[in-house]
Amino acid sequence: MNELSVGFSQDSDATILAKAMKIHTALTTAPGLGFFPAPVPTMVIFKTAIDALQNALAGEATAANAALRKQKRDALVLQMQKLAAGLELTADGNLVALAASGYDLKAKPIRSSGPLPAPQDLRVKTTGTAGEALCKCKAVPLADSYECAYTLDPINGPWTALPAVSSSQNMLFTGLTRGKDYFFRVRAIGANGLSGWSDVATMMVV
Repeated sequence: MNELSVGFSQDSDATILAKAMKIHTALTTAPGLGFFPAPVPTMVIFKTAIDALQNALAGEATAANAALRKQKRDALVLQMQKLAAGLELTADGNLVALAASGYDLKAKPIRSSGPLPAPQDLRVKTTGTAGEALCKCKAVPLADSYECAYTLDPINGPWTALPAVSSSQNMLFTGLTRGKDYFFRVRAIGANGLSGWSDVATMMVV
């Protein structure tokens, strides 16, 4: 399965901004616009997040502005990750469409015959939208996709799983009940089958 690269965590603010602007241009002009006529978030919302980071980067080098830059950076990265998840679903493995999205494509690793290790460093956080939770974990080498599941009772279950997603950074749950503690876990899927489940992460949904 063709995948979009969304590993932005180590990129500089300027690099993230440049990538976002490249994506915006690709999705508002041909051929990207033809492949993805109605992306989510919309290009108006996406451009607003780009402008917000650009304006923050233009500010003076003060502690207050540093906090603002981080806030706007995180907001833009989240929009880029949400957008990538939607584009992958729309493209459904179409390499030409994915290449026209403005995102980099993930390099395909060399396959091995060994089992996949369980994902590590599972984290869960709010997205700013009520009833949503975004799970992230470290990418597992040779994994094609990831399955994330949640429960209100980690001992007795039952566990409810998301459809498998292609990115360890794009496991988004929606429609959760606010005020309840949810427990999440993830496993990797590859050519040789499933990994074990990760350690459980928990969060109260707001």
